Amino acid sequence: MGKFSDFFNSQGIPLPHEQKRQVLALDKQFETLESKLKVLDAENLKLKAEVNPLKQEVERLKKQIEQEAAPSHKLEQSETDMLLLIAEHPNGLTSPQISGMLKLHTARTEHFLGLLTKKNFILAILRMGGHARYVLDDGGNEYLVKNNLV
Repeated sequence: MGKFSDFFNSQGIPLPHEQKRQVLALDKQFETLESKLKVLDAENLKLKAEVNPLKQEVERLKKQIEQEAAPSHKLEQSETDMLLLIAEHPNGLTSPQISGMLKLHTARTEHFLGLLTKKNFILAILRMGGHARYVLDDGGNEYLVKNNLV
């Protein structure tokens, strides 16, 4: 039978013929609705799977537009010097090497390396037991090219 008719039977409630027919019709409607619900749930999951990558792509494009619309930030001379120096050393340089070559105080060097890393101009490659090596990232390369520094 169905959920409704089973309920009435389990409770020992006798139904006249016309009411029994109506309960069976309700059972069929309920089963049909349950089937439709399962189909809709499956379709919903499929649509979510299609929409989520699109949402991520929209967010990526929004960030790209924001970055392109943002005014180009002019770097301080020390930052530009660091980018140029790092660009000349494809295997990277450590902070002490950069400080020595540019004759900058260690704290100043670390400050600018942190800023350049946050701006995605350089990338810090961490080494176990040693200093991080800094290499040029895409943003730094782009900055040097767009500003005709290389």
